[in-house]
Order: sequence, then structure tokens, then C-alpha cells
Amino acid sequence: MSDSLITVSVTFSRIRISSLIESVVFQESTLYDGATAPCRLNIVIIGAGISGLCAALCLAKAGHTITVLEGRSDLQEIGAGIQVGPNTSRLLIRWGLKPSLDNAGVLPTHMSFLRYDNGKQLAYYPYQEFGSPCYDIHRRDVVNMLHEATAPLATLRFNTKVASVNPDTTSVTLNTGQVIQADMIIGADGVNSLTRNVVVGSPTHAVRSGDAAFRSVVDVDRMMLDPDLRPFVEKPQLNVWLGPERHLVMYSIGLNECNVVLLHPDETEETAIPWTRPGDIEKMKKEFADWDPRIGKLIDLIPSGIVGSLKVLESPLKSWVHKNGRIALVGDACHPMLPYRAQAASMAIEDAAVLGNLFVRLTSKDQIPTLLEAYESLRNPRAMATADGCWEDKSSLHLPDGPEQRARDEALKVTMAGKRSSVGQDSEAQYDYDVEVIVNDWWKSRG
Repeated sequence: MSDSLITVSVTFSRIRISSLIESVVFQESTLYDGATAPCRLNIVIIGAGISGLCAALCLAKAGHTITVLEGRSDLQEIGAGIQVGPNTSRLLIRWGLKPSLDNAGVLPTHMSFLRYDNGKQLAYYPYQEFGSPCYDIHRRDVVNMLHEATAPLATLRFNTKVASVNPDTTSVTLNTGQVIQADMIIGADGVNSLTRNVVVGSPTHAVRSGDAAFRSVVDVDRMMLDPDLRPFVEKPQLNVWLGPERHLVMYSIGLNECNVVLLHPDETEETAIPWTRPGDIEKMKKEFADWDPRIGKLIDLIPSGIVGSLKVLESPLKSWVHKNGRIALVGDACHPMLPYRAQAASMAIEDAAVLGNLFVRLTSKDQIPTLLEAYESLRNPRAMATADGCWEDKSSLHLPDGPEQRARDEALKVTMAGKRSSVGQDSEAQYDYDVEVIVNDWWKSRG
């Protein structure tokens, strides 16, 4: 799922507009100072989305033998833009991906909050630096760079559907009947995870949150022709219109594309509806008809879009690790969250970094349960706090006109760098966070 919403503070950086990449470029990475695990595992990862590819890359760099199983025939990603915050970019840069980020992404100069009906600017924030840059980038480019980095190090099997996971034998059975044995299994199979059912021991279902997201990409050249829309794309920036029950997010994700996300109440009644489906542009025009006239112009330029019901778990999981100590979950499989802090993908990338940093130190297969327990203890509080914050922002961002809305708008005028906001997390805590430091400190204290 695309990270569609905003954070109140991200990073300040000079303007850099780079051409979109035709091929992915890497620089050599000395991840883990070139060390590999003394004890090497055969690890199966289910799912080749961002969480699965990141886990594969980190665990392969740690010296393990990785097999990634993906049911789709390719890496086509649903969604469009993604915000790579400082807590995430510092990891991707360590993995050798900075040239690709620079080539495919843009560095936004500022973020603005705007009133829904007249477009009046409620707040303006220059992006501030937390030790690493923030990139606005197309999700497909993130997936492509991860795939190109991982492919030489792991076995990636597409058109390979997992029928079941057997915790007694730590194995997976494919739809073809083939059984694949492993020392450890990582479930990176998303919000509708099959692996999660095995870890929990019973079926677990994602439920609709009450909101839906209409996502599309608009041609920047067409926006440049309209004097009302041109200022939004002349230099990289993020703009958010706030209104009752709805908001709209817009930011450039390259020289030629502008990411547009319209968040609105989910009015679907079907219980088994696919989480994404073709979007109804005419419906969006009606839902946002009384908004800033520039929004109507923007929607008129949308060629097509997809709409997705935003799903979450009914309650947090009791554990991310199976009781056998050899099957674990990452990303949306264990902590799906609303996109209102632009951190869903970031949490999955942090998950992978922790797994790699722990398992590069493995000296015996007997340590697997202990290290997976450590992984969950290090990641669960962080991911759950972020997920809870997304719910808080859902309420604050969608306030109807009235006293609470006016108080929120006043709060937005305060400089937000490193401070807590009514519509955003403690930015310093979110973006200065370095999972590699956290793991190293844990290892020193417990090792």
C-alpha cells in the first residue's frame, strides 16, 4: 500500500530534481562491516513486496541462503507515491541504494497544510534534516531498486503460490504440491497474510478501517499549463488539504509525475470486496465538489486511478513469532497501519534491518528462537506506537469545522521541528531513530 499521508516534519534539503531512472544504479555496501554469520541458515521468505525484498536483502547480506516465494508473475506495485523519511533513507543508503534514490526521487523543499474550501494556507514548514534526507519517489522505483539489489544474492521465485505453512517441520507447501524445507520462515505476505494465521494459530482477518484511498498519478506537464496548478510542481513540495471526513495529499515523485491521493469515507458495503479496484473519478469530483477550486482542476487531469479500502487488524497480535521459534512476521503481515504518517513501508524496512543485524551474529541454529524473540521485542513497541499515532491523526486530520478544528489549525502554525503536534508524531523520535544503533545497544546489554 502506498504511504499516502504526511508527517508534520520530515527533512530539509536543497532542491534536487533528477530524471527518473531507466536502470537501477548501486554503490558498494559494507553492511555489517562485511561480516557474515558464522552459522548460515536456509531461510524462506513468503512475499516479494517491499517488506519481503528488504528482509531478503538484509538476511542475504548477513550470509544466509534466501528463497523468496511470490505468487504474482511480476513486481507490479499497486499505488504510486511513497515518502522515504530519514529513518528509512539512512538504512537504504547503508544498503548501497543512494544513487538509485537520488536518480528516481525528489527532495521536497517544504510542506503546506491548506484549508479545504478555499485553499488558504494554514501552515508552511520547511523540511528539516534528521541526519538523512527525505525522498518523494514512485513506489515502483523503490521496488525495482530493491529487486535489483536482492536478485544476485537470493533465489526469487515468481508465479509460486504457497498453499500452507507447516510449523511442525518448518516447511511450506506450494500449490503444485512441492514442499520446501527451511531453517526459518519469514511471512512478508501482507495485510491478508497466510503466514499470520499459522503464527497466531487461528484465522485472522483484516477489517476495513472506515476510510478509503483513491490514488492516481497526474502528468506534471499538464499541471504546468495551468497557472493555478503550476506553483505546486515548479519545485518539489508536499501539499495537504484538510477537511471534514476527508483530506487530499499531493506531491511530485519525479520530473514528470505528481502523486495525488484522495482520502475519504469508505462507503462500500460488500464484505469480500477486493482491497483495490478501479477508481470512480466522477465520484471523486462529487465528493470534493465544494473544495478549493484548484482541487477540481486537479481531478479533471486525473487519467485513471485505483481506490482501496484501508484495512487494519481488529486487535494487535499477541505474538509475531510462532511458538516453535522459527516462523516470524514482518511488515503489514504483523502491523498493518493507516497511511496517515507515511510510515507503513518505513516500519517494514526497519523490521528487515533488525532481522539482518541480529542474524548476522548467529553462531548456532539453537539461537534462532532467541533472536526472533529479540526481533519482536525490539520492533513491536515502535511499530505499535506508530500505528496508534495513525489513528490519532485520522481523527485530527478529518475534523469538521468547529472549535476543535480551529484549535488544530492554530497548533499547525507553531514551528514543528522536533516537537509534538496535534496532527503528527514527535518528529525527532520518529526520524532520528536508528534501528542499527538500537540493535547494537541491545546486543551489548544482552549479548
